Amino acid sequence: MRTAKCSKNHNLYTYNFSFMKTLEYSTPVTQFSSIQWNRIVSPALIPSLNKSGVTKSFPHAILYGPDLYQGFQVMYPYYNQEICHIMTHLQESANTSQTGLLLQGTAEAFRLKLGLPFSLGSTNYKIYSKYTTDCWYKHLWQFVERNPIDIVDDFPDVPLLCDGDSYLMLMQAFIDAGFRGSQLKRLNIMRMALQAVTVADIATPDGCHLTHNAFFL
Repeated sequence: MRTAKCSKNHNLYTYNFSFMKTLEYSTPVTQFSSIQWNRIVSPALIPSLNKSGVTKSFPHAILYGPDLYQGFQVMYPYYNQEICHIMTHLQESANTSQTGLLLQGTAEAFRLKLGLPFSLGSTNYKIYSKYTTDCWYKHLWQFVERNPIDIVDDFPDVPLLCDGDSYLMLMQAFIDAGFRGSQLKRLNIMRMALQAVTVADIATPDGCHLTHNAFFL
């Protein structure tokens, strides 16, 4: 970028529509943070800005802003990555492709581990993410939670097993009792060891008592 023989305008255009488009191929599967993306693109972005006559400390709000508001419309890689995640989630899930089936399996296993009815954008990430495994679906949940986005997907929650059954909400009870972090994670491991999500999982057939096995791990 620094030694390229092109005009100031062409330099930023090359960075945005050639270099960044090359990185875009991998964004559906990457899970880089905003800080990590800044480190990745800075060796190319800074020379491109210098070649275009723009200081490297130029305000990012203008650099990454749309031309509608007099911005330079340079692609911000972190947001581009997350938009690709949302598009992949919606398109592949609707098409029931091999990738879509993989996403569905991940989403259903994620709900089992969470132990609660789950919805992207409405379930509190800050609290419930502490005891869930890091994965692509969790990364998507984090971005949706931090932005005014609500995604309605048709992945089923664990069904109730009989009339009068209800979700245990054990994890919610633990959270209300003040458990957080590693303690909450250990409690969830105990719940999963019992394979308990709803009341019927630990109750006798008549629903009047807890089973003996519910008290042992």
